[in-house]
Amino acid sequence: GFVGHDVVLGYTSLQPFKGVWSRSVRVASLCLSAGGIADAVAGAPWRGELSNLGFTKSVYYGARGFNHLNLNSGEDDLFVSKIATRENTSLVLGGPATMTRRVWGGYGWWKEQRLAHAPLHRHYSARIKWLRGVELWSRALFVLSVVGVALLLPPVAGYVALGMWVVREAAAMLVALRTARRLSERCSLAVYPLYDLVAPAIELALYVKRIFAPKHTWKSKST
Repeated sequence: GFVGHDVVLGYTSLQPFKGVWSRSVRVASLCLSAGGIADAVAGAPWRGELSNLGFTKSVYYGARGFNHLNLNSGEDDLFVSKIATRENTSLVLGGPATMTRRVWGGYGWWKEQRLAHAPLHRHYSARIKWLRGVELWSRALFVLSVVGVALLLPPVAGYVALGMWVVREAAAMLVALRTARRLSERCSLAVYPLYDLVAPAIELALYVKRIFAPKHTWKSKST
């Protein structure tokens, strides 16, 4: 990956455990990571995980190293957004390039991990905020539009809207399945439709919590 490039990005999966929450957290992690990878493929890299991220010494010292160490999480994303460009970044994905880290427990663990990134949002550029939010909120708008048409317009229009939702859901499932295979991710996508529906509501709740989060840190309940 370093042949002709200074920054190499990879994918980090989560160790599988039994239970609906474990499956849901892994699907959510897959979708969040895949979004950052897709942006990098499109030539706009901004996200990376320290567990599967590489960069040359010249780039590191040229950027004066990590400069957001006052945050308790997310310094890797901010560093990548600072040093990575379309020209100097490559991706190594799938098979041996995929790394796994342990999940320490269910929805509560996942929520704490997300809230730990709360102060990070303030440091993103407008471009990155747009990349992070456009798909999620357009999805929420689509679902709300389907519900509105089904409830307020004649039955025929409601059937058409529900049919469009089914087509969209089938296409999204196909993309998620192909993405999981490309990244050598073995998570079960049986819970994906549920995640697809509730993710905007969860993200909205986390956004409200972020408004009241401390400027630099989010104190976990486990500390």
